[in-house]
Amino acid sequence: MLGPPSLYPPLNAMKLPKPQLPNHLIRELMHIIRLKNDGEAMTRFAVSGKEALPVFTYVIENYTFAVTKRNDIFIRCSAPFKPPGTVSLQFLTEGSKCLAIPFVRDLRVMRMSDTQMPFGKIVQLHVNCYTRSFTSIVNSWTDIEVLKINSNSLDFLDSVIKGSILLTNLRSLEVRLSFEECFEFMTPSIHFLLPEDVTFNIAVTTDILYDVDLLSTIPQVKHLVINVLLHMGRIPLTLRQISSIMQCFTGLETVKLNFTYNHWSHPNDFADVVNFHDELQNIKFPFPVEMGFLEDVDIGLVENAEPIYEQLKSIGYKEDGADYRFVMNKEYDNVKLTYRIEHYDSFESVELTADEIQLFIEDRAVYSP
Repeated sequence: MLGPPSLYPPLNAMKLPKPQLPNHLIRELMHIIRLKNDGEAMTRFAVSGKEALPVFTYVIENYTFAVTKRNDIFIRCSAPFKPPGTVSLQFLTEGSKCLAIPFVRDLRVMRMSDTQMPFGKIVQLHVNCYTRSFTSIVNSWTDIEVLKINSNSLDFLDSVIKGSILLTNLRSLEVRLSFEECFEFMTPSIHFLLPEDVTFNIAVTTDILYDVDLLSTIPQVKHLVINVLLHMGRIPLTLRQISSIMQCFTGLETVKLNFTYNHWSHPNDFADVVNFHDELQNIKFPFPVEMGFLEDVDIGLVENAEPIYEQLKSIGYKEDGADYRFVMNKEYDNVKLTYRIEHYDSFESVELTADEIQLFIEDRAVYSP
């Protein structure tokens, strides 16, 4: 005998909706997979449904960067280490990696590739070694907002001089230059428009005197950082040159100057420190300057460093966490200065050869009265 007809259709005739994770759980799960460096799982999750793909693209855009080395591309992300570091996302197939690459917005070029770079919208670009052949590729990435060139920038400067660099959306530029190249960067013949944020990394190896009247007026730069690596104690002239450079930037809102000076201890150490402070009193910077000075002094062949320490304390330096580290915080007319001095012994437990000792003696002789 047949029973009454069922009020519900059979299960195999029904289309059951696929279970869906809430968006916040999709985001949380994608980040958990990222922190496990599993790029393959991220891409598989991304193609599992329309809700996961936008989360995948957002995470790649905002939490990863790509590194090119030789003809390979690595996608790296932050790792939950202490101290923090980065690790490469692991992909089992090139297809999975190729799904992620177009969404990368931050690119670090270690060495130029012989193959075409399959990136789309690059916003931040760090170049370890810039060559002229790279200019056309850079110009093709019209969305670049941040450009950082880590090595000597002669080829980049050459492209700027020739007017072949475009970068119309640039907001921040960091380049490594000599003082002479820095002045070239600001001559009226250069039509490259510097962005609002500019960082010059300058190695001072020679004395360069330049006529500031030949330089352009640059009103659009708002924030200027100059990092200076000093050699052979050319401090007074360097301060005057930087003051000259600053006069070209008429619209500055913030200025930071950072000096690094690593050298052997020599008889004029204390006099050089005093002269630096005297020079700051005489130089009038056109804008308020936040200045940091880090002086690392190798006292490996100094028999007794205590007299040096006492001299520094006599003019206001204080110990900074150890009896061989000193700091002075002082304000001058338009300068807020933090000057740190650290002494170290590079020859501890090391036996010097006769040639090394002779080289040290010759180096000290340069500064002898």
